[in-house]
Amino acid sequence: MPYLIDGHNLIGVLPQIDLDDPHDEARLVLLLRAWAGQKRRRKAVVVFDGGLPGGYSRTLSTPSVEVRFAARQHSNADRVIRAYLRQLPDPGNWTVVSADHEVQAAARQQGARVVTPGTFAEQLARDPRVEREKPERISPAEVQAWLEVFAEPEEAPDAPAPKRGRTARSIGAQLGRAVPAAPVPPGEKPAEVSSAEVEAWLAHFPETNEEPRPYQPPPRPTPPKQEPTLTVDKKRADGLSEDEVAAWLEIFPEVEETPPSESTPTGADNEEVDEELALWRRLYGEKPSLKRGKRKR
Repeated sequence: MPYLIDGHNLIGVLPQIDLDDPHDEARLVLLLRAWAGQKRRRKAVVVFDGGLPGGYSRTLSTPSVEVRFAARQHSNADRVIRAYLRQLPDPGNWTVVSADHEVQAAARQQGARVVTPGTFAEQLARDPRVEREKPERISPAEVQAWLEVFAEPEEAPDAPAPKRGRTARSIGAQLGRAVPAAPVPPGEKPAEVSSAEVEAWLAHFPETNEEPRPYQPPPRPTPPKQEPTLTVDKKRADGLSEDEVAAWLEIFPEVEETPPSESTPTGADNEEVDEELALWRRLYGEKPSLKRGKRKR
């Protein structure tokens, strides 16, 4: 029968492991490995709080003991256990080890068997091989693997204290090792800016004391100059203006008057003058005070 275990609930009742121990999770995993090896097909899934990041741990898991972590500040072991139960195809074959009443009620509703952490700790104590196979110390390789899983920066002074009496210092700080800070996710503002970043910024954007210039709207485009149109106002008493007369003379030059001594125009010239008079009457409605004569060529 597989077991679904709240790791920190079980550590709290075990005399050989302390919650203040920075390696308490690793010690419990080693203890469960020895316990699972006593019987064939014995399996356990242990869930811990405060993982960075949360989820399945490839470093600590084995075929017999699967280790999972609840994401810090987003979930906890109780939620992970309830969600794990809902996705099981055969929850009636599982045993849940938890001290939380809501988890116990959810397990019974799914048909799983419920065991308190104290009862399960007694089962571990009755197995002598578990105590005998527990290692007395953790190798440096296991410590390094643990630090890769739980690499975290120092807790801020105003951060809430962790649950179950655990120390607020990181595992690397407790072991006296420098652990690189976790990278800032894209889109989030960093907590502080280093002096090198400030110098790089000033190199691209130097400071200046110039005051910003007031906004000036762009100049409006000059409209194109329109050529004056030749218009005639028949109702005006003074007739055409000087500009209109000048424009008219550019189109129709003045006709030279025939001197009195010259002979009378021929028939062709009379026809041309008559056409001009007819055009003049259509435009102005009256006969001009000009004598008939030849047009200047």
